[in-house]
Amino acid sequence: MDANLNRLSASRAKLFHFVGILLCLSFVYAWGATRLNSDPIAPAEYNSLLNIFDNQFSTQLSLGDTLLTVAAKDETHPPGYFLLLNIWSRLVGIDAPALRLLSVYFGLFALAFTYRLARLLGSPEQALAAATALAFTAYFVFYLHEVRMYSLLAMVAASTAWSYARIVHSPAGASASSLIVLCLSSAAAIYTHAFGFILLAAIGIYHLIFIPKNKTWMLVCVAMIGAGCLYLPWLPYLLQMLDIRTSYAAESLNWQQSVLALASIYNNGIAVLVPACAILLIIQRKRLSAPGRFMVLLVALVVLVALAVNEFAPMIVARRIRYSIILAPLWSCALALALSALPKWKLICVPALLLWTAAFAYYNESPAFDIYTNSFHQNRKQIPHYEALLYEPVLTIRQSDFVLSIHRDTELDWKTLDYYGRKSKKWRGLIHVWYDENGNPAVQGTDTRYDSVDSMERWDFPIWLIYNPQETDLQAMPAFSDAFLARFHSCGRYLETANTIIELYVKRAIPCQLLTAEAPLSLSYDNGTELANISARHDAGSLDISLWWTNTIASKYAISIQAFDAENAKAAQLDDVVGGAPLHGYSLDLSGLAPGDYIVKLILYDFETGQGQPGMITATGQPFERSVDVGRITISE
Repeated sequence: MDANLNRLSASRAKLFHFVGILLCLSFVYAWGATRLNSDPIAPAEYNSLLNIFDNQFSTQLSLGDTLLTVAAKDETHPPGYFLLLNIWSRLVGIDAPALRLLSVYFGLFALAFTYRLARLLGSPEQALAAATALAFTAYFVFYLHEVRMYSLLAMVAASTAWSYARIVHSPAGASASSLIVLCLSSAAAIYTHAFGFILLAAIGIYHLIFIPKNKTWMLVCVAMIGAGCLYLPWLPYLLQMLDIRTSYAAESLNWQQSVLALASIYNNGIAVLVPACAILLIIQRKRLSAPGRFMVLLVALVVLVALAVNEFAPMIVARRIRYSIILAPLWSCALALALSALPKWKLICVPALLLWTAAFAYYNESPAFDIYTNSFHQNRKQIPHYEALLYEPVLTIRQSDFVLSIHRDTELDWKTLDYYGRKSKKWRGLIHVWYDENGNPAVQGTDTRYDSVDSMERWDFPIWLIYNPQETDLQAMPAFSDAFLARFHSCGRYLETANTIIELYVKRAIPCQLLTAEAPLSLSYDNGTELANISARHDAGSLDISLWWTNTIASKYAISIQAFDAENAKAAQLDDVVGGAPLHGYSLDLSGLAPGDYIVKLILYDFETGQGQPGMITATGQPFERSVDVGRITISE
């Protein structure tokens, strides 16, 4: 009977642990996956893309070219992550959300390795507590949706610590496979970022002082030396990076500031947890297992080595402290150890979890968090959510269109401007308007012809306006309320959320029907020219015609708008060279026409030879050789 009850209890415990770790994995995946397109691409992500694509983001680099590009242009990072990103991009393409998904998967593996590492500490409950602590660490999950190496760095830190601990502190000992895993994990850590050396140095100090000098000790040394040998080809670039790091000396934190910053970001802002856990673990040190002592000492050694290195090669900067993420899985295990050292600790797990998640939610929105994630320095919360323009299904943006973003006081980083203005290749360009510190309107643009308020007269294209209503009151900005609205009218609001509004605007002389018609008269010419729609409006004495070109060959072709009477005799004609602007409006004079019915035709021709251009009506697939009927009018007596 007792044996059956014990088996039932053990079965329930296994189910509980399985469900617990599954919930942690699900939360981490959901947190990262639902934010893949929530933020504009960061300047650092732009840098990552330049290591796997050419400067126009049109041609993917080979793995060899990525290696050479990182060596030549990326002054602060080894190539490990970028090689993996190159391979990943071949599977998913260039879109930022798809590329960001790789970091989500690295985060999941980081969580799994953290669980396995904490499992060496003792009970499954401790392992689940460590995994839960990591899953709800705001600083860790923040980097789950960036095209950067941060979650990979957390993963290799956890895998390296786990592969080392299971060799020196588990009955299995040093098998060939475990030594190979340790060697490769260690090499991966230092090929991901130089902070990996801090982890290896901490492990090396622990290994030198606390592990018996036997065969296992020697085999671990061989494995670690092997990892170092694998890194030798990149060693010259590491030395170059250390020299460049001196440029951060002015911003480098001193040791007190560094300790406080690390205590804050890995405890969801509850920095007091560090001394509290330290005191508790010191008191309970005799009860700690060998893996437990290893974990506590490893965290302490990583911090001490980082502080020591920072004195000689400044690397701990408030807005660039993210590479310390190697501490995230290690400290989560130390937190679980401290929690389990409390009397009847299983009874307080639920209150502790509630406190931790509440701190997670609060810290995630705190000003300090914005500083440590560099969001404050980069104005990331002020940048319009351009991703909505790319991935909202209600929006159909063409190559002829421009995006106009407005903010009350925030200038765009040039990398953000370049990516969303040119490199995304989803629209013609990006214009950004803001007010400088003197209260004067300022304009950035990917096309220098349109980078001033006065240039609005030349904005002859569809304009998708995007802004954050929480950040910007458009009516309080004269550049919009006076200059812009005097020239343009709205053709509808296509998206409205708490932080993003998107509207379509066009010159007042152009009817919205030209852009919003459900059944447009779209023409595709054999020479590559494309006309998205034609709008004809008969007024007293004239015919107003608007054309929307989505692809033109400037200064080569011309259009002729002609009116024919019932006998097919030409009664009126208007010609114009097709220019680079997508939108054109014309007025065909009808004042001299006799009463009757007329057919209006459009002809595209080579203005040098006069030869008409054939094409196809897009909606029906009907071909035409020269002219297309665009409307019928009746002139009354």
